[in-house]
Amino acid sequence: MCSSQACGTGVLPAFVNSSVTVIAFCPSVDRTVRVWDVATGRTVHVLRGHGAALSVASISRDGSRLVTGAGDGTLCVWDLETGDRQLTLSGHRGGISGCAFADRIVSAARDGTLRIWDADTGETLAEMTGHSQPVHACALSPDGRHVASASEDSFVVLWDAATGEKRAEYWVGSPALSVTWHPTRRRIAVGAARGNLHLLEVEGLT
Repeated sequence: MCSSQACGTGVLPAFVNSSVTVIAFCPSVDRTVRVWDVATGRTVHVLRGHGAALSVASISRDGSRLVTGAGDGTLCVWDLETGDRQLTLSGHRGGISGCAFADRIVSAARDGTLRIWDADTGETLAEMTGHSQPVHACALSPDGRHVASASEDSFVVLWDAATGEKRAEYWVGSPALSVTWHPTRRRIAVGAARGNLHLLEVEGLT
């Protein structure tokens, strides 16, 4: 269904929301996001507005909105029902490498920083600057209270999602490329450059 012809040059892994809609985007000069109806295969929306190749996307937890990030350091917030672009978020000085969408939006970038944004106004609520090299990924905890970030500097850092304050950090021995939270426990999984998978217990966060 998500062919390279339909999307310009290719499709990264899709995201599925509660209404079983597929979101596909192209990491190329196409610069578009396509919203598909799974039942019919019909294109519901083609979202246009980015000025550079797309790199990441995340759907809000209620499935109503989408945030996308691009190589020029900007993010866009979209209404999935109408296809309208609601916000453009600017401030990063490097390409967007990760994003997460809950009550707030969190973004990670190759400039070594993360940002927390108000999902309704687009205001920057906090900038996190604890990494010394590009950040490759970020993830929100299931309760939305903490952010985990994975960086080229071989550190995984945990942040307070409300204030941007650093809460803990872990060295994993090689560049940290991906990070995800366990759905029910205070545990994170980290994929590292040497082919290692690290499971980190993070009990004690409040």
